[in-house]
Amino acid sequence: MSNEAISELSRDTLVQLAGEDLGDHVHDGVLTSILVTGAIQARAALAGRNPDSSDVRSTLELEGIGAATAVTVHTLLNLI
Repeated sequence: MSNEAISELSRDTLVQLAGEDLGDHVHDGVLTSILVTGAIQARAALAGRNPDSSDVRSTLELEGIGAATAVTVHTLLNLI
């Protein structure tokens, strides 16, 4: 078996295991972001106050880290 064949087989297997492409991961992240933001606003509304800016900032930072990680992993898997 050649290196190219092994690389292609590995890439196909990883694609099958992942089952999603980068667009699917970004889409999932956006949906999660909406749900988390809604939860922050609901908690604040139930407490009778405005959403805490530190909660929103922390959430946005974590979402940014998640998006960057998804792009990095996707890029690295495409190199295999």
